[in-house]
Amino acid sequence: MDLADLLTFLQLAGPEIVVPSPVADEIRQEGLQDAAARALETTPWLKVVDVPPVPAVVQAWDLGAGEASVLIWAHAHPGTLAIVDDLATCCS
Repeated sequence: MDLADLLTFLQLAGPEIVVPSPVADEIRQEGLQDAAARALETTPWLKVVDVPPVPAVVQAWDLGAGEASVLIWAHAHPGTLAIVDDLATCCS
């Protein structure tokens, strides 16, 4: 099963899913042969939005542009459920 086939599970979070533009840019880099990139262009409930610049304090966390933009959007919109696809890593 292609992971993009699971896209509809995102609607459990709400009727409209906001995709910060840096996340959309990362997805689009795969080209339209990628199911996620096609879904981003053809799914009406996925809304690509611009985000404010990432503050220096968040840049210091050394996150990717996509992850940082999700957190910035969520912080600017209280009550937002933020979903990121990276696992936390820790060294011992």
